[in-house]
Amino acid sequence: MALGGPWGHLGTLTMQAEIFRVDFAAERAAREQLHAQREALQAALEQLRLQLQSEGAARARLDEMCNRHSDPRPSLAPGEFGGHPPP
Repeated sequence: MALGGPWGHLGTLTMQAEIFRVDFAAERAAREQLHAQREALQAALEQLRLQLQSEGAARARLDEMCNRHSDPRPSLAPGEFGGHPPP
C-alpha cells in the first residue's frame, strides 16, 4: 500500500481539479471576450452597410438630378450651324 493509505492521491487529484478549474475559467473568459469582439464587429459592419446604402442612395439622387438638369444636345446634321460643312 502506498504512503498515506487510500488517501495518498487526494492531494494530486485536488491539484488536478484546481488546474482544470483555472483552465476552464480562462477558456470561458476567452470565449466571452471573442463573443464581445464579434458583436462589436457585427455592429460596425451594420453601420458601414447603412452608410454605404445611404451614400449609394445619395449618389443615385445626384446622378438623377444631373441627368434631369443637363440639356442633351441634339446632333447636328452636316451643313447645319456647327455641323460639318458639305463636301
